[in-house]
Amino acid sequence: DACSSPCMTPMWNTLLGAAAGLIVSAGLFAIFARTHGEMQLLPQQVVGLRSRLTGKYMQVADDDGLVYVNANSSTAASARFRIIPLSASTIPTLRSLAAAHDRAVSAATWGGRELKTRSGCKCSGFSNEHGFGRYCHAWEVSYQEAWCYVNDTCKGAKRGSFGRYSEVCTPEAPPDDPLSYKDEQRYEEEVWKAPEVWKAPPSCPCSGFSNKHGFGSSCQAWESALSPGQTPWCYVHDNCSFAKQRGSFGRKHIECEPQSYNHPRLSPPPPPNTTVFARRLDNEAGIPLEGLVHRQTARRLVSTERHLRQLARSHAHEVEEVTLLHSLSTTKPRYVALVSEATNGFVTIGMPPDKFELLAHATSAALTAAAAFAILPGGELMALGPVALLSVCEPYNAKALLCAGHKGKRDSNRKFLRDVKKLPLPTSATQFTIEKIWW
Repeated sequence: DACSSPCMTPMWNTLLGAAAGLIVSAGLFAIFARTHGEMQLLPQQVVGLRSRLTGKYMQVADDDGLVYVNANSSTAASARFRIIPLSASTIPTLRSLAAAHDRAVSAATWGGRELKTRSGCKCSGFSNEHGFGRYCHAWEVSYQEAWCYVNDTCKGAKRGSFGRYSEVCTPEAPPDDPLSYKDEQRYEEEVWKAPEVWKAPPSCPCSGFSNKHGFGSSCQAWESALSPGQTPWCYVHDNCSFAKQRGSFGRKHIECEPQSYNHPRLSPPPPPNTTVFARRLDNEAGIPLEGLVHRQTARRLVSTERHLRQLARSHAHEVEEVTLLHSLSTTKPRYVALVSEATNGFVTIGMPPDKFELLAHATSAALTAAAAFAILPGGELMALGPVALLSVCEPYNAKALLCAGHKGKRDSNRKFLRDVKKLPLPTSATQFTIEKIWW
């Protein structure tokens, strides 16, 4: 017969190609589609992401490319996203590349970053809980002087309420400029004439509780009659991690800080206590328990205690970052990137001082650490660039944004969201349901 096995070649090639495709797809499915609850996802799966707090879907705005959580459905292309699976080994590589690139930008002339302060000190590279301060920049607002964090040995540095040292980077105004001199003199006079106001730390506001003596509802030196020079204090809520141990009234309390006059975040150090060591009363009789302690020894003790407390608060956001990263080893999440069906751009979290800092946008064509996410078993999405949880910012606003930060009552800039206990919203604000879209 003239028709032998070669006659079947086209058909067999088709069947073998289809079989190979199924094997590859099955392999990718086995690698990526692990079950979290009842949800399974395939590579390149198109999904909608719905907030469990508001019931609204994420969508990319056409005018600015930001991701909002205000869509009523996932039918529009702007509310659909493609899942791109990432291996667990890819994440450390992306994060290392991002860190190395940031160092290269800081070191190179083409990076345009200034690393020297007014007095000639070198920026330390430290970033605070907002992502600010690692090099010279007007971090909080565009019209402020550029500044950065420096080591405590820098002669021109000023210490903030968290014990961090910083200095401005702009040169001093020429001494022969009469306008600058008068403006500066008038400003200093206004600052010194301003009444001193003490506030509780933003993360630990006063609870309003008063003990039977009528003490503790707000920041005041309540026992100043018995202990002149006492640092103002107040009672705080039980969830305040920086509070002192409970006294005989069973309430936590904290020392207040002087409110900043000329800087939204770096306040001047409290005035030196030249009298006696004074803490709030711990007994109902109203007798200071430290009354028998030698004054000089007591001052050294309180100085050390305050320094350690400030150090702990100053680096608390770094501890939270390490804790959040360590949790990945136990939860074993799925690592993904999200691509908008509307823009074909990766959903990315802007890092300070990006104009979209700590906000999600879908305008980037590149896969970087800022575009990598971990899907946690509880429905949370962790952004692996800033190492922070995604949440719905201002969820009841008509244009609620998707962000990786949160604001306290006194914050003008967002902080990294690394501890849901600090979020002034239900935990469901950080939880999302991923819904598969079938064509």
